Amino acid sequence: SRFRSQVDNALRTLRTVLENTREPLLAENVAHSYQDKYMLAEFLGNASLSAQLACLDIIGANISVLAKLKEWARTNAVTFRFRGEEKCDFVREETRKEESKTQHVSERESSLFGKSTRTDKIITTITEYFWNFTVNYELVAFQGTNVSEAIPLRSRTGTYEIKTTSKNTPKPKVSVLNDLDVEVSWYLQQFNDSFRPSFSINRASKTCYTPRRNDDVEAALNFYTKYFHWSTNVENYFRKRLFPVQTRHALDMSAISNSGVFVPVVPLFEANAAKRIAASSTAGGPESDEQTVIIPTSDIDRFMDEQKRSLGERLRRLENSFPSQGNLITQAEVTMVLSLMHSRSICQYFLDGVNYIESMLRKQLIAAVGKEVQPVDLIEYMAYHNRRLFKPEFAPELFCYSIRRPDHYPEGVLSIEAQNGYPVPVFAHRIEGEHPMKFSINAATTVTFKGARYVHAWIDHTFSGHTGTSLRLSARARQFSSFILVIGNVISANSFNPKHAIIIQNKDDLLIPLLLEQIPTPKAFRDAIESLSPEQQRFAKAFRSMQLESTLFGICVIQIKPQLEKLLNLPNDSLTKEIQLTQDLLELFISYQVPSDLLSYDGDENLAVSTKVQRVRALVEAMQAMIRQSKERELEEARQKAEYERQLRLKEEAEKQARERERIQLLNMEMERKEMCRERKSSAVKYKKSSAPRMMSKGAMPQRCAAPVAMNLCAAPSMSAVPLVKQRSASKPAPVSSNTQAVPASKPKPAAVSKPVEAPKPVEAKPVEAPKVEAKQPEDRSEVQNENQLDFTKLPGKLDQNFEALDLDAALHSTIITAGLNWTKKYQKALLSPMTSVAMDTDKQKEERNTAFDLLDALSRSGVLDVNEAEFHVVLAATHCFDQTLMDTLIKKNMNPIEKLERSMLIIASTITELPVEELINPAFLPMVQH
Repeated sequence: SRFRSQVDNALRTLRTVLENTREPLLAENVAHSYQDKYMLAEFLGNASLSAQLACLDIIGANISVLAKLKEWARTNAVTFRFRGEEKCDFVREETRKEESKTQHVSERESSLFGKSTRTDKIITTITEYFWNFTVNYELVAFQGTNVSEAIPLRSRTGTYEIKTTSKNTPKPKVSVLNDLDVEVSWYLQQFNDSFRPSFSINRASKTCYTPRRNDDVEAALNFYTKYFHWSTNVENYFRKRLFPVQTRHALDMSAISNSGVFVPVVPLFEANAAKRIAASSTAGGPESDEQTVIIPTSDIDRFMDEQKRSLGERLRRLENSFPSQGNLITQAEVTMVLSLMHSRSICQYFLDGVNYIESMLRKQLIAAVGKEVQPVDLIEYMAYHNRRLFKPEFAPELFCYSIRRPDHYPEGVLSIEAQNGYPVPVFAHRIEGEHPMKFSINAATTVTFKGARYVHAWIDHTFSGHTGTSLRLSARARQFSSFILVIGNVISANSFNPKHAIIIQNKDDLLIPLLLEQIPTPKAFRDAIESLSPEQQRFAKAFRSMQLESTLFGICVIQIKPQLEKLLNLPNDSLTKEIQLTQDLLELFISYQVPSDLLSYDGDENLAVSTKVQRVRALVEAMQAMIRQSKERELEEARQKAEYERQLRLKEEAEKQARERERIQLLNMEMERKEMCRERKSSAVKYKKSSAPRMMSKGAMPQRCAAPVAMNLCAAPSMSAVPLVKQRSASKPAPVSSNTQAVPASKPKPAAVSKPVEAPKPVEAKPVEAPKVEAKQPEDRSEVQNENQLDFTKLPGKLDQNFEALDLDAALHSTIITAGLNWTKKYQKALLSPMTSVAMDTDKQKEERNTAFDLLDALSRSGVLDVNEAEFHVVLAATHCFDQTLMDTLIKKNMNPIEKLERSMLIIASTITELPVEELINPAFLPMVQH
């Protein structure tokens, strides 16, 4: 690579400059400390500053001039400006004749003169135009905007005569160059009063992260980048605009090169530098025991001498190759170009050197770990770290819960998983005590549910170029098990807003993608509204309060069997082994929406459980029998209707066939009539021909009316004859094929329906009235039921306050969790059928939601009965955002992401549990956390 080539060339030169016992090496090949990297960056800065002095001296900025400019830089900015002007004036016009180099010779032979020879040439008249091209350029330095008192560093006026064959001017008559400026204040400020470079890095600054990432190095890079571009632009003016004007020069332009000029800005270490410094100190100064690998200052002076020597040698070659006086390309221009080229090399070497220090850090870190660490590796480590940091009772646990009653086999599993299918770790806090909550399933029904309450906090982290963790909610049911899953967000201390609901049963496997939306950090929000109007601030704060409340993602799991037992007045565990009865009950409630009063136990409360279950089973069977009879009646009516419609179709078909036969008969009659007319006409003509002679012979008059009579017989039948035909045809019954049944004259009566099977009579016992449940009055949503009840809606505000007070990096974002649109459900159509996967769109989700709410309406008697077996999980999420990639966070920001994530976890865990950090973590880690 270019950098390796630069280092190799520098090392070859240094072997001739230093003693044979000296062995400077590339920094990565010498054992050193982290502070040595800072000293190496300072060495590169001071070496580049000294190296630029030789270049500035060539363009006219010697030490005395720089000293004055340094004084200017104390109060105002100092700028180098390259400016100039070009003129092109017409001088003269010349005309000359030019003979062609080709001659045409011809010979002639004459009887009088003999042979003769003739030579012809082409002479071209050429008109040439001469122009005087003049350029004035200068390099000046000025303070602030006071250009009138600028110090000239270098200037020259050059002329050249341009010859053209056209009278059009080859250059603009007057052209003023654009000013090329570069500010050099930073460079001048890096020298002390004796004009020795004093570049150093302030390691105590808060913005000092690494030897490469700090304000001092960034300022140097900023200056050298600007100076590099300025040098390039000035050089391009000479090379690409001015020098091409002079076409007739016979000069070796390839000699303008800085090849071979030593650049003393190389990241080198020396293993025995400390010993050599100690040996040199015996001459007079105190001996130093400090172990260092940095090349001493005395060697830097020798490097500068070698630079000046090699640069002077290159200048002498240019002086021998180019004229001191002349037109446009003289020693003044080429030496200035050489100086600019060498300045650019120094800038490039410094940039490569400090970047090499950072790349060396990256290589060493990868070598220490064994690979380039990725965000997934950090997730794995944080799980390991949390097990050691937190006490067992407070350590993060996987969000995976069995849905069960105490001492019962699980009905299913609920979990929040990452994209790899494993549950995510969360801080879980179970709320002790009774905490009833409610949610509305329609405008008239509000369901109150009780049971275990959990608060979970999940912390994600993102790096630049990494989208973070993708979550999904997974709910799976066991065979012959069922539960209702309701998800939404908490809207008050005792209210839950259900957005989705679904019944999970019989090995259903539901996957719901969860969407994550980060809201601004408290510091970012405060800074953003600081300059807004009071009205705008109030609007922003109101909107943020809604966003914070939206971070309370709620998951409610309602077990169906316990609620069925309560609804049907059955003892606990009555339906645990009644699989078929449970399935039948769900079918009646879901598919037929049968009122629960028709199925509830209505007998003596003191009877055995089996008797009560048998009574409910009898009621279920009676209801199923009635449904079957209703279905059979509907089927019979449907069959009769179908038979009636079939008979109607047969009748219509028979009438259609009769009309077709009648049409054919009429056509046949019409054909027979026309045939008879033709026969009568033919007979009349024959009779006329045979009788005409006889009549004429007797002198009798012809009968004029005979022909008309014959014609009238063939005339078309009158319109009155058609109805007669139709009437005659209608009077006769239409023939029906042998396989056609007679059509009934009226719609048949439906068959008699058998009486429904009577429900079995209740057991003869003393009637006991069912416990009366009074309808609950709607409560105010903002009302908290008791003083000890936890208000979930206060948690986001507490977290926001703690983020602002304790998150020094302002990197923790509260995150809103919502259900995605594309759900996936796997189910089994039958007990022996394979699993089938289906995608659930919004319409299907809405249908499942309505079905689940219908079942809840039945199980709660439209909100009258409380749901006792319902687990409620409140999930809060926060995201720690890093501005750069994981490796860049370590290398460029010198930031340990483990410590940052550890602090974020402690903030959230302390807020959720309402305990101090000292009680959450193991005592062995307390000093480290406090530090």
